[in-house]
Amino acid sequence: MGLQAFYGVFIGFGFFALLGALLTACCDKYGCRYLMYFSCVFLFIVGLIGFLIATIISLIIPATTWGCSFLDVTLASDAGFTANLQTALGASVANQLKVCMPFGHGRIIDSIASGSSMDALNNLTGVINGLGAWNNTQSQADITTSLNAFINTVGTWCRGEVVDLDSTEYSTLVNIANPNYASWTSCGAPFSSDSWVPSNSQNSSYSPIACQSSSGNVGDTTTCTATLANNGANTCGGCMDSTLLATSITTANINTHLNSRYGGTCGFNTPMTNIWTNYYTVKNTALGPTDTAGSGSGVYRRALDVQATTINTANPGLFYSMNQLDVRIQSINSTLSSISSLTDANTGLIAGLNCLLFG
Repeated sequence: MGLQAFYGVFIGFGFFALLGALLTACCDKYGCRYLMYFSCVFLFIVGLIGFLIATIISLIIPATTWGCSFLDVTLASDAGFTANLQTALGASVANQLKVCMPFGHGRIIDSIASGSSMDALNNLTGVINGLGAWNNTQSQADITTSLNAFINTVGTWCRGEVVDLDSTEYSTLVNIANPNYASWTSCGAPFSSDSWVPSNSQNSSYSPIACQSSSGNVGDTTTCTATLANNGANTCGGCMDSTLLATSITTANINTHLNSRYGGTCGFNTPMTNIWTNYYTVKNTALGPTDTAGSGSGVYRRALDVQATTINTANPGLFYSMNQLDVRIQSINSTLSSISSLTDANTGLIAGLNCLLFG
């Protein structure tokens, strides 16, 4: 439509020029010459402008055509960009510009620094945020609960509450606990009311050896002296806790005390002395004293030392170190929060250095 109007104007003014000439020459209408003059001047000016425009366009079109063809090849692929611009711009600049090209990944920071720097920053932020979710109080409570359970388990073995023997030795201890066993002959009166068991607090889940005394009394470090006599007003007899008594009666003295209690001809004394020497005393030496924290290098002592060091909130306790770590983690989180406008993975300034955000 525009082109048709353009040509229509030229034709119209050409007609006016012709009409003015005819009226002037043929009809003696001399005043019409001005219509011819105006039309001629107008057509001349418009023609001159058209000539200039055509000249300019004829210069621009080849450059535009060649430029667009150049850009089509350059922006279409990494290979085309490298071939056309890398020599002129240099490898460093070209590689950074490639990031924002249609074939680029859009992460400017990655093109400046080696590796996936933005991903690394986001991962670091995620790790710190994860550490911030760590509940120090709950962690210490969980450790304390687990450690107490461990200590209690160790204690049950140390106190003889779990009988850690194979079937043959287990049967021997069953016989030891039975005052009516056929081999126990020529024993004094107290023997029939005594039953020597590994512990008076055995764990029912591990085949305990039952006490076979009905006297209702117990023999342990509270009721018995180191000579198996009554400790003050207490009665030393009944269910005899061998593991606890082994902490106060030595291997060298046990046979003497048994002879004194049951008589020197009692058939029980020699087997019990052998068990005392080769089981109860050896076990207490390896595991540690069973009624108290004890001392030395026994397992029970070392376990209690570990527990004490772990829950200690003073240096060098584990809980002290955990408290110090918690303080530092909270400080890091506070600092990270203060620069969130810089490091936020979605809206931070560093994330903003990404031409994918600009479309």
